[in-house]
Amino acid sequence: MVKTAKYQKARLRITGDNGRGEWIEVLPSEIADSPAKGDLICVGCPVPMRKTSSFTRGSGTEVPAYLSLYPHTDHAADCRLNIETLHVDLQQVHPDTISIEDKILYLHLPDEERLKNKQSTKRRVGGGGDGETWTATMNSATAIARFLKQYDDPGDLLNWLMIRYRDHRGDISVMFWADFCFEARSPEALKYLRRLQRDGYRTPPAAVIFPVKERRESATYRYMRVDTYEKPLLDNPRHQLFLSVAEPLNPDRHRLTNIESDSILVLGHGSSFDWTGKLVTELRFTIEDQWQLAAL
Repeated sequence: MVKTAKYQKARLRITGDNGRGEWIEVLPSEIADSPAKGDLICVGCPVPMRKTSSFTRGSGTEVPAYLSLYPHTDHAADCRLNIETLHVDLQQVHPDTISIEDKILYLHLPDEERLKNKQSTKRRVGGGGDGETWTATMNSATAIARFLKQYDDPGDLLNWLMIRYRDHRGDISVMFWADFCFEARSPEALKYLRRLQRDGYRTPPAAVIFPVKERRESATYRYMRVDTYEKPLLDNPRHQLFLSVAEPLNPDRHRLTNIESDSILVLGHGSSFDWTGKLVTELRFTIEDQWQLAAL
Protein backbone atom coordinates (compact mmCIF):
# COMPACT_ATOMS: atom_id res chain seq x y z
CA MET A 1 0.00 0.00 0.00
CA VAL A 2 2.79 2.42 0.94
CA LYS A 3 5.09 3.00 -2.02
CA THR A 4 7.31 5.98 -1.25
CA ALA A 5 7.76 5.95 2.53
CA LYS A 6 11.32 6.14 3.87
CA TYR A 7 11.98 4.61 7.28
CA GLN A 8 14.28 5.72 10.11
CA LYS A 9 15.38 2.28 11.29
CA ALA A 10 15.38 -1.41 10.35
CA ARG A 11 16.55 -4.68 11.88
CA LEU A 12 19.71 -6.18 10.39
CA ARG A 13 20.74 -9.83 10.71
CA ILE A 14 24.36 -10.17 11.82
CA THR A 15 26.57 -12.96 13.11
CA GLY A 16 27.16 -12.52 16.84
CA ASP A 17 30.30 -13.27 18.84
CA ASN A 18 28.94 -16.76 19.53
CA GLY A 19 28.66 -17.46 15.81
CA ARG A 20 24.88 -17.34 15.86
CA GLY A 21 22.65 -15.02 13.89
CA GLU A 22 21.06 -12.13 15.76
CA TRP A 23 19.08 -8.99 14.93
CA ILE A 24 20.14 -5.41 15.69
CA GLU A 25 18.39 -2.09 14.99
CA VAL A 26 20.30 0.09 12.54
CA LEU A 27 20.05 3.44 10.81
CA PRO A 28 20.53 3.64 7.03
CA SER A 29 23.95 5.23 7.52
CA GLU A 30 25.06 2.28 9.67
CA ILE A 31 24.57 -0.31 6.92
CA ALA A 32 27.83 -0.74 5.03
CA ASP A 33 26.55 -2.84 2.10
CA SER A 34 23.20 -3.73 0.58
CA PRO A 35 22.01 -6.74 2.64
CA ALA A 36 20.47 -9.74 0.92
CA LYS A 37 16.69 -9.84 0.89
CA GLY A 38 15.54 -11.19 4.24
CA ASP A 39 18.60 -9.96 6.15
CA LEU A 40 17.08 -6.50 6.60
CA ILE A 41 13.54 -6.31 7.99
CA CYS A 42 11.09 -3.89 9.58
CA VAL A 43 11.52 -2.98 13.26
CA GLY A 44 7.95 -4.10 13.97
CA CYS A 45 7.40 -7.16 11.76
CA PRO A 46 9.30 -9.57 9.43
CA VAL A 47 8.52 -7.74 6.17
CA PRO A 48 11.78 -7.39 4.16
CA MET A 49 13.29 -3.95 3.66
CA ARG A 50 15.99 -2.63 1.39
CA LYS A 51 18.63 0.06 1.65
CA THR A 52 19.18 2.62 -1.09
CA SER A 53 22.66 4.13 -0.89
CA SER A 54 23.17 7.88 -0.92
CA PHE A 55 23.42 9.53 -4.33
CA THR A 56 23.45 12.90 -6.04
CA ARG A 57 20.62 14.01 -8.32
CA GLY A 58 21.31 15.65 -11.67
CA SER A 59 20.43 18.98 -10.05
CA GLY A 60 23.26 18.53 -7.57
CA THR A 61 21.01 17.72 -4.60
CA GLU A 62 22.45 15.06 -2.33
CA VAL A 63 20.03 12.33 -1.24
CA PRO A 64 21.14 10.48 1.91
CA ALA A 65 20.83 6.71 2.22
CA TYR A 66 17.33 5.53 3.10
CA LEU A 67 15.28 2.45 3.95
CA SER A 68 12.11 1.34 2.18
CA LEU A 69 9.89 -1.68 1.58
CA TYR A 70 10.19 -3.87 -1.49
CA PRO A 71 7.46 -3.39 -4.12
CA HIS A 72 4.16 -5.20 -3.49
CA THR A 73 4.90 -5.80 0.19
CA ASP A 74 3.27 -4.42 3.31
CA HIS A 75 3.56 -4.54 7.08
CA ALA A 76 1.98 -7.29 9.18
CA ALA A 77 -1.44 -6.47 10.60
CA ASP A 78 -0.08 -6.14 14.14
CA CYS A 79 2.98 -4.08 13.14
CA ARG A 80 3.30 -0.67 14.77
CA LEU A 81 4.17 0.75 11.34
CA ASN A 82 0.96 -0.49 9.70
CA ILE A 83 -1.21 2.55 9.04
CA GLU A 84 -4.41 0.51 8.72
CA THR A 85 -3.81 -0.81 12.24
CA LEU A 86 -3.35 2.79 13.39
CA HIS A 87 -6.68 3.66 11.76
CA VAL A 88 -8.53 0.90 13.60
CA ASP A 89 -6.88 1.59 16.95
CA LEU A 90 -7.61 5.32 16.84
CA GLN A 91 -11.21 4.84 15.77
CA GLN A 92 -11.78 2.43 18.65
CA VAL A 93 -10.33 4.89 21.18
CA HIS A 94 -11.92 8.05 19.78
CA PRO A 95 -14.97 7.10 17.68
CA ASP A 96 -16.36 10.65 17.97
CA THR A 97 -13.28 12.30 16.43
CA ILE A 98 -12.06 9.63 13.98
CA SER A 99 -13.81 8.06 11.01
CA ILE A 100 -12.54 5.69 8.31
CA GLU A 101 -13.86 6.06 4.76
CA ASP A 102 -12.39 4.13 1.81
CA LYS A 103 -9.30 3.31 3.90
CA ILE A 104 -8.68 7.02 4.58
CA LEU A 105 -8.58 8.25 8.18
CA TYR A 106 -10.45 11.50 8.84
CA LEU A 107 -9.69 13.46 12.00
CA HIS A 108 -12.71 15.61 12.80
CA LEU A 109 -12.07 19.01 14.36
CA PRO A 110 -14.81 20.10 16.81
CA ASP A 111 -17.05 22.95 15.65
CA GLU A 112 -15.51 26.32 16.39
CA GLU A 113 -17.13 29.52 17.53
CA ARG A 114 -17.33 32.14 14.78
CA LEU A 115 -16.44 35.60 15.97
CA LYS A 116 -18.99 38.30 15.29
CA ASN A 117 -16.20 40.79 14.61
CA LYS A 118 -15.02 39.54 11.23
CA GLN A 119 -12.15 42.02 11.16
CA SER A 120 -10.41 40.24 14.04
CA THR A 121 -7.69 37.69 13.32
CA LYS A 122 -7.58 36.43 16.93
CA ARG A 123 -9.35 33.15 17.49
CA ARG A 124 -9.25 30.72 20.35
CA VAL A 125 -9.28 27.01 19.66
CA GLY A 126 -11.90 25.42 21.86
CA GLY A 127 -14.45 28.20 21.60
CA GLY A 128 -16.75 25.63 20.02
CA GLY A 129 -16.95 22.09 21.39
CA ASP A 130 -16.05 21.26 24.97
CA GLY A 131 -12.66 20.65 26.54
CA GLU A 132 -13.17 16.90 26.57
CA THR A 133 -13.84 16.82 22.82
CA TRP A 134 -10.79 18.95 22.04
CA THR A 135 -8.66 16.80 24.35
CA ALA A 136 -9.75 13.69 22.41
CA THR A 137 -8.94 15.48 19.14
CA MET A 138 -5.50 16.46 20.41
CA ASN A 139 -4.84 12.92 21.67
CA SER A 140 -5.66 11.54 18.23
CA ALA A 141 -3.50 14.15 16.49
CA THR A 142 -0.62 13.36 18.86
CA ALA A 143 -0.94 9.61 18.20
CA ILE A 144 -0.77 10.23 14.44
CA ALA A 145 2.22 12.57 14.80
CA ARG A 146 4.05 9.99 16.93
CA PHE A 147 3.29 7.32 14.36
CA LEU A 148 4.71 9.45 11.54
CA LYS A 149 7.79 10.28 13.63
CA GLN A 150 8.97 6.73 12.91
CA TYR A 151 9.56 7.70 9.27
CA ASP A 152 12.29 9.80 7.69
CA ASP A 153 9.75 10.67 5.01
CA PRO A 154 6.16 9.33 5.14
CA GLY A 155 5.78 9.79 1.37
CA ASP A 156 2.39 8.75 0.00
CA LEU A 157 1.42 7.52 3.46
CA LEU A 158 0.12 11.06 4.01
CA ASN A 159 -2.56 10.45 1.36
CA TRP A 160 -4.31 8.18 3.88
CA LEU A 161 -4.69 10.92 6.50
CA MET A 162 -7.15 13.80 6.17
CA ILE A 163 -8.73 16.52 8.32
CA ARG A 164 -12.44 17.30 8.28
CA TYR A 165 -13.61 20.60 9.76
CA ARG A 166 -16.39 23.17 9.57
CA ASP A 167 -15.30 26.33 7.77
CA HIS A 168 -16.34 29.93 8.43
CA ARG A 169 -19.44 29.50 6.24
CA GLY A 170 -20.60 26.53 8.28
CA ASP A 171 -19.78 24.08 5.48
CA ILE A 172 -17.85 20.85 5.96
CA SER A 173 -14.38 21.13 4.41
CA VAL A 174 -11.44 18.77 4.06
CA MET A 175 -7.68 19.34 4.04
CA PHE A 176 -4.61 17.13 3.85
CA TRP A 177 -2.79 16.13 7.03
CA ALA A 178 0.37 17.89 5.77
CA ASP A 179 -1.53 21.19 5.60
CA PHE A 180 -2.79 20.74 9.16
CA CYS A 181 0.27 19.28 10.91
CA PHE A 182 3.80 20.34 10.00
CA GLU A 183 7.27 20.93 11.40
CA ALA A 184 8.00 24.45 12.65
CA ARG A 185 11.12 24.52 10.48
CA SER A 186 9.55 23.64 7.13
CA PRO A 187 8.09 25.20 3.96
CA GLU A 188 4.59 24.38 5.31
CA ALA A 189 5.08 27.11 7.93
CA LEU A 190 5.31 29.70 5.17
CA LYS A 191 2.26 28.17 3.46
CA TYR A 192 0.28 28.55 6.69
CA LEU A 193 1.38 32.20 6.96
CA ARG A 194 0.16 32.80 3.42
CA ARG A 195 -3.23 31.28 4.28
CA LEU A 196 -3.41 33.38 7.44
CA GLN A 197 -2.59 36.56 5.54
CA ARG A 198 -5.20 35.72 2.91
CA ASP A 199 -8.05 34.35 5.04
CA GLY A 200 -7.52 35.98 8.46
CA TYR A 201 -9.99 34.70 11.07
CA ARG A 202 -11.28 32.11 8.59
CA THR A 203 -8.00 30.17 8.67
CA PRO A 204 -8.48 26.76 10.36
CA PRO A 205 -6.20 25.77 13.25
CA ALA A 206 -2.92 23.98 12.76
CA ALA A 207 -0.88 21.42 14.72
CA VAL A 208 2.79 22.43 14.71
CA ILE A 209 5.75 20.27 15.74
CA PHE A 210 8.33 22.35 17.61
CA PRO A 211 11.82 21.26 18.63
CA VAL A 212 12.29 21.81 22.37
CA LYS A 213 14.90 24.49 22.90
CA GLU A 214 15.75 27.35 25.23
CA ARG A 215 12.72 29.06 26.74
CA ARG A 216 12.71 32.84 26.84
CA GLU A 217 10.49 35.37 28.60
CA SER A 218 9.06 38.75 27.70
CA ALA A 219 7.07 40.99 30.02
CA THR A 220 3.93 38.90 29.51
CA TYR A 221 4.86 35.61 27.81
CA ARG A 222 7.16 32.61 28.06
CA TYR A 223 8.05 31.33 24.59
CA MET A 224 10.23 29.22 22.31
CA ARG A 225 11.17 30.59 18.91
CA VAL A 226 12.39 28.79 15.76
CA ASP A 227 13.91 30.21 12.60
CA THR A 228 12.04 28.52 9.74
CA TYR A 229 14.71 29.54 7.19
CA GLU A 230 11.81 30.47 4.91
CA LYS A 231 11.63 33.88 3.23
CA PRO A 232 8.18 35.53 3.49
CA LEU A 233 9.08 38.30 0.99
CA LEU A 234 10.20 37.01 -2.39
CA ASP A 235 11.75 40.36 -3.33
CA ASN A 236 13.80 40.55 -0.12
CA PRO A 237 15.87 37.44 0.69
CA ARG A 238 17.02 39.04 3.97
CA HIS A 239 13.50 38.98 5.42
CA GLN A 240 13.12 36.11 7.91
CA LEU A 241 10.17 34.07 9.17
CA PHE A 242 10.22 32.94 12.79
CA LEU A 243 7.71 30.54 14.34
CA SER A 244 7.03 30.58 18.07
CA VAL A 245 4.91 28.93 20.74
CA ALA A 246 4.04 31.05 23.78
CA GLU A 247 2.11 30.87 27.03
CA PRO A 248 1.07 33.73 29.36
CA LEU A 249 3.31 34.35 32.38
CA ASN A 250 0.70 33.26 34.92
CA PRO A 251 1.65 31.42 38.14
CA ASP A 252 -0.37 28.37 37.05
CA ARG A 253 1.08 28.23 33.52
CA HIS A 254 4.21 26.12 33.30
CA ARG A 255 3.54 23.87 30.33
CA LEU A 256 6.60 25.07 28.42
CA THR A 257 8.89 24.63 31.43
CA ASN A 258 7.69 21.12 32.32
CA ILE A 259 8.53 19.44 29.02
CA GLU A 260 10.54 16.22 29.03
CA SER A 261 10.84 15.57 25.31
CA ASP A 262 12.92 16.68 22.35
CA SER A 263 9.83 17.86 20.48
CA ILE A 264 6.26 18.97 21.18
CA LEU A 265 2.99 19.23 19.29
CA VAL A 266 1.01 22.47 19.62
CA LEU A 267 -2.57 22.81 18.37
CA GLY A 268 -4.02 26.27 17.88
CA HIS A 269 -4.64 29.29 15.67
CA GLY A 270 -1.61 31.26 14.57
CA SER A 271 -1.27 35.02 14.57
CA SER A 272 1.45 36.99 12.81
CA PHE A 273 3.24 40.27 13.38
CA ASP A 274 6.28 42.10 12.03
CA TRP A 275 9.16 43.08 14.28
CA THR A 276 9.74 46.80 14.70
CA GLY A 277 12.85 47.95 12.90
CA LYS A 278 13.88 44.46 11.77
CA LEU A 279 13.23 42.35 8.66
CA VAL A 280 11.40 39.65 10.60
CA THR A 281 7.85 38.29 10.53
CA GLU A 282 6.84 36.10 13.45
CA LEU A 283 4.09 33.49 13.34
CA ARG A 284 2.98 32.69 16.89
CA PHE A 285 0.83 29.96 18.45
CA THR A 286 -0.36 30.81 21.96
CA ILE A 287 -1.28 28.15 24.52
CA GLU A 288 -4.47 29.02 26.37
CA ASP A 289 -5.55 25.53 27.49
CA GLN A 290 -3.66 22.53 28.88
CA TRP A 291 -4.66 20.16 26.08
CA GLN A 292 -3.09 22.36 23.37
CA LEU A 293 0.42 20.99 24.01
CA ALA A 294 1.69 17.40 24.00
CA ALA A 295 5.13 15.84 24.14
CA LEU A 296 6.22 13.75 21.17
